[in-house]
Amino acid sequence: MIAHPHKPVGTRKQQQKDETRVLILETARFLFAEKGFEKTTIREIAARAGIGLGTIFNHFKGKDSLLAAALYEDVEKNLERAFNTLPEKASAPDQLLHIARSFYTYYARQPLLAKSYLKQVMFLDGEWGEVLDEQIRRFLESVASLLRKAQERGEVAPDTDCDIAATAFFSHYIFILITGLKQAEFRPDHAAEQLGYLLTPMFPETGPEDR
Repeated sequence: MIAHPHKPVGTRKQQQKDETRVLILETARFLFAEKGFEKTTIREIAARAGIGLGTIFNHFKGKDSLLAAALYEDVEKNLERAFNTLPEKASAPDQLLHIARSFYTYYARQPLLAKSYLKQVMFLDGEWGEVLDEQIRRFLESVASLLRKAQERGEVAPDTDCDIAATAFFSHYIFILITGLKQAEFRPDHAAEQLGYLLTPMFPETGPEDR
Protein backbone atom coordinates (compact mmCIF):
# COMPACT_ATOMS: atom_id res chain seq x y z
CA MET A 1 0.00 0.00 0.00
CA ILE A 2 1.44 3.38 -1.00
CA ALA A 3 1.32 6.20 1.51
CA HIS A 4 0.42 9.30 -0.46
CA PRO A 5 1.63 12.77 0.55
CA HIS A 6 -0.54 14.32 3.21
CA LYS A 7 -0.31 16.71 6.12
CA PRO A 8 0.39 15.24 9.55
CA VAL A 9 -2.90 14.49 11.31
CA GLY A 10 -4.18 12.23 14.06
CA THR A 11 -2.21 10.86 16.96
CA ARG A 12 1.26 11.99 17.98
CA LYS A 13 2.63 8.66 16.79
CA GLN A 14 1.10 9.19 13.37
CA GLN A 15 2.43 12.74 13.28
CA GLN A 16 5.94 11.50 14.03
CA LYS A 17 5.61 8.90 11.29
CA ASP A 18 4.48 11.54 8.80
CA GLU A 19 7.25 13.92 9.84
CA THR A 20 9.83 11.16 9.40
CA ARG A 21 8.49 10.44 5.93
CA VAL A 22 8.77 14.12 5.01
CA LEU A 23 12.34 14.21 6.35
CA ILE A 24 13.31 11.15 4.31
CA LEU A 25 11.85 12.61 1.12
CA GLU A 26 13.43 16.02 1.62
CA THR A 27 16.82 14.44 2.27
CA ALA A 28 16.54 12.10 -0.71
CA ARG A 29 15.43 14.94 -2.98
CA PHE A 30 18.39 17.06 -1.85
CA LEU A 31 20.92 14.29 -2.50
CA PHE A 32 19.37 13.29 -5.83
CA ALA A 33 19.57 16.93 -6.92
CA GLU A 34 23.15 17.31 -5.66
CA LYS A 35 24.70 13.99 -6.73
CA GLY A 36 22.21 12.34 -9.05
CA PHE A 37 20.13 9.23 -8.47
CA GLU A 38 22.74 6.62 -9.31
CA LYS A 39 25.45 8.07 -7.04
CA THR A 40 23.14 8.38 -4.04
CA THR A 41 22.72 5.40 -1.71
CA ILE A 42 19.97 4.57 0.77
CA ARG A 43 22.62 4.39 3.49
CA GLU A 44 23.75 7.91 2.66
CA ILE A 45 20.18 9.20 2.79
CA ALA A 46 19.71 7.62 6.21
CA ALA A 47 22.96 9.09 7.53
CA ARG A 48 22.17 12.58 6.23
CA ALA A 49 18.65 12.41 7.71
CA GLY A 50 20.00 11.13 11.03
CA ILE A 51 17.82 8.02 11.07
CA GLY A 52 18.36 4.28 10.89
CA LEU A 53 18.51 2.44 7.59
CA GLY A 54 15.54 0.30 8.59
CA THR A 55 13.42 3.40 9.16
CA ILE A 56 13.64 4.27 5.48
CA PHE A 57 12.49 0.79 4.49
CA ASN A 58 9.54 1.15 6.84
CA HIS A 59 8.35 3.93 4.54
CA PHE A 60 9.75 3.07 1.11
CA LYS A 61 10.71 -0.15 -0.65
CA GLY A 62 13.88 1.34 -2.12
CA LYS A 63 15.45 4.17 -4.08
CA ASP A 64 13.01 3.87 -6.97
CA SER A 65 10.07 4.34 -4.60
CA LEU A 66 11.79 7.32 -2.99
CA LEU A 67 12.37 8.97 -6.34
CA ALA A 68 8.82 8.25 -7.50
CA ALA A 69 7.35 9.71 -4.31
CA ALA A 70 9.51 12.83 -4.66
CA LEU A 71 8.42 13.24 -8.28
CA TYR A 72 4.76 12.76 -7.38
CA GLU A 73 4.91 15.48 -4.73
CA ASP A 74 6.88 17.89 -6.92
CA VAL A 75 4.44 17.48 -9.81
CA GLU A 76 1.43 17.96 -7.53
CA LYS A 77 2.86 21.18 -6.08
CA ASN A 78 3.80 22.56 -9.49
CA LEU A 79 0.43 21.66 -11.01
CA GLU A 80 -1.39 23.39 -8.17
CA ARG A 81 0.79 26.48 -8.53
CA ALA A 82 0.49 26.57 -12.32
CA PHE A 83 -3.29 26.20 -12.44
CA ASN A 84 -3.88 28.54 -9.49
CA THR A 85 -1.94 31.28 -11.28
CA LEU A 86 -3.39 30.54 -14.72
CA PRO A 87 -4.21 33.83 -16.49
CA GLU A 88 -7.94 33.36 -17.06
CA LYS A 89 -8.27 35.99 -19.79
CA ALA A 90 -5.22 34.80 -21.71
CA SER A 91 -5.48 32.79 -24.91
CA ALA A 92 -5.32 29.01 -24.74
CA PRO A 93 -1.75 28.91 -26.16
CA ASP A 94 -0.59 31.35 -23.48
CA GLN A 95 -2.31 29.32 -20.78
CA LEU A 96 -0.61 26.13 -21.94
CA LEU A 97 2.76 27.87 -22.11
CA HIS A 98 2.19 29.24 -18.61
CA ILE A 99 1.77 25.68 -17.32
CA ALA A 100 4.80 24.39 -19.23
CA ARG A 101 7.00 27.32 -18.20
CA SER A 102 6.19 26.65 -14.54
CA PHE A 103 7.63 23.14 -14.85
CA TYR A 104 10.54 24.15 -17.08
CA THR A 105 11.57 26.77 -14.53
CA TYR A 106 11.44 24.27 -11.68
CA TYR A 107 13.47 21.64 -13.52
CA ALA A 108 16.02 24.21 -14.72
CA ARG A 109 16.85 24.93 -11.07
CA GLN A 110 17.50 21.24 -10.40
CA PRO A 111 18.69 19.64 -13.66
CA LEU A 112 20.23 16.54 -12.03
CA LEU A 113 16.97 15.83 -10.22
CA ALA A 114 14.99 16.37 -13.42
CA LYS A 115 17.24 13.97 -15.32
CA SER A 116 16.81 11.38 -12.58
CA TYR A 117 13.04 11.72 -12.79
CA LEU A 118 13.02 11.24 -16.55
CA LYS A 119 15.57 8.44 -16.65
CA GLN A 120 14.43 6.34 -13.71
CA VAL A 121 10.70 6.93 -13.37
CA MET A 122 9.32 7.24 -16.89
CA PHE A 123 8.84 3.48 -17.32
CA LEU A 124 8.43 2.54 -13.67
CA ASP A 125 6.24 -0.51 -13.01
CA GLY A 126 4.32 -1.58 -9.92
CA GLU A 127 2.26 0.51 -7.54
CA TRP A 128 4.17 3.74 -8.02
CA GLY A 129 4.02 3.31 -11.77
CA GLU A 130 0.23 3.16 -11.51
CA VAL A 131 0.13 6.21 -9.23
CA LEU A 132 2.23 8.28 -11.62
CA ASP A 133 0.21 7.10 -14.62
CA GLU A 134 -2.95 8.24 -12.83
CA GLN A 135 -1.33 11.60 -12.13
CA ILE A 136 -0.57 12.04 -15.83
CA ARG A 137 -4.13 11.03 -16.71
CA ARG A 138 -5.53 13.71 -14.39
CA PHE A 139 -3.21 16.29 -15.89
CA LEU A 140 -4.28 15.39 -19.42
CA GLU A 141 -7.92 15.71 -18.39
CA SER A 142 -7.23 19.19 -17.02
CA VAL A 143 -5.51 20.24 -20.24
CA ALA A 144 -8.30 18.76 -22.35
CA SER A 145 -10.84 20.71 -20.28
CA LEU A 146 -8.85 23.90 -20.88
CA LEU A 147 -8.85 23.19 -24.61
CA ARG A 148 -12.61 22.54 -24.68
CA LYS A 149 -13.20 25.95 -23.14
CA ALA A 150 -10.94 27.44 -25.80
CA GLN A 151 -12.93 25.53 -28.40
CA GLU A 152 -16.11 27.17 -27.13
CA ARG A 153 -14.41 30.57 -27.54
CA GLY A 154 -13.49 29.71 -31.12
CA GLU A 155 -9.73 29.42 -30.48
CA VAL A 156 -9.65 25.72 -31.33
CA ALA A 157 -11.19 24.24 -34.47
CA PRO A 158 -14.62 22.64 -33.83
CA ASP A 159 -13.50 19.28 -35.22
CA THR A 160 -10.43 19.07 -32.95
CA ASP A 161 -10.38 16.12 -30.54
CA CYS A 162 -9.32 17.89 -27.34
CA ASP A 163 -8.21 14.67 -25.64
CA ILE A 164 -5.81 13.94 -28.49
CA ALA A 165 -4.69 17.58 -28.55
CA ALA A 166 -3.92 17.40 -24.81
CA THR A 167 -1.77 14.32 -25.40
CA ALA A 168 0.00 16.10 -28.26
CA PHE A 169 0.74 19.06 -25.98
CA PHE A 170 2.17 16.76 -23.31
CA SER A 171 4.29 14.93 -25.89
CA HIS A 172 5.75 18.20 -27.19
CA TYR A 173 6.36 19.38 -23.63
CA ILE A 174 8.28 16.21 -22.71
CA PHE A 175 10.29 16.24 -25.95
CA ILE A 176 11.51 19.78 -25.34
CA LEU A 177 12.25 19.02 -21.69
CA ILE A 178 14.43 16.05 -22.65
CA THR A 179 16.30 17.87 -25.41
CA GLY A 180 16.75 20.92 -23.19
CA LEU A 181 18.21 18.92 -20.32
CA LYS A 182 20.80 17.48 -22.70
CA GLN A 183 22.23 20.96 -23.23
CA ALA A 184 24.91 22.55 -21.06
CA GLU A 185 22.25 24.90 -19.71
CA PHE A 186 18.51 24.39 -19.73
CA ARG A 187 16.78 27.72 -20.43
CA PRO A 188 13.06 27.75 -19.49
CA ASP A 189 12.12 30.75 -21.65
CA HIS A 190 13.83 29.27 -24.70
CA ALA A 191 12.09 25.94 -24.05
CA ALA A 192 8.71 27.68 -23.79
CA GLU A 193 9.40 29.54 -27.04
CA GLN A 194 10.18 26.25 -28.81
CA LEU A 195 7.00 24.73 -27.41
CA GLY A 196 5.04 27.71 -28.70
CA TYR A 197 6.17 26.95 -32.25
CA LEU A 198 5.20 23.30 -31.91
CA LEU A 199 1.74 24.31 -30.68
CA THR A 200 1.09 26.58 -33.68
CA PRO A 201 -0.80 23.94 -35.74
CA MET A 202 -3.28 23.57 -32.87
CA PHE A 203 -4.00 27.31 -32.89
CA PRO A 204 -3.68 28.52 -36.49
CA GLU A 205 -5.16 31.92 -35.64
CA THR A 206 -2.42 32.70 -33.11
CA GLY A 207 1.06 31.96 -34.42
CA PRO A 208 4.25 32.32 -32.34
CA GLU A 209 4.65 35.94 -33.45
CA ASP A 210 1.36 36.75 -31.70
CA ARG A 211 2.58 35.36 -28.39
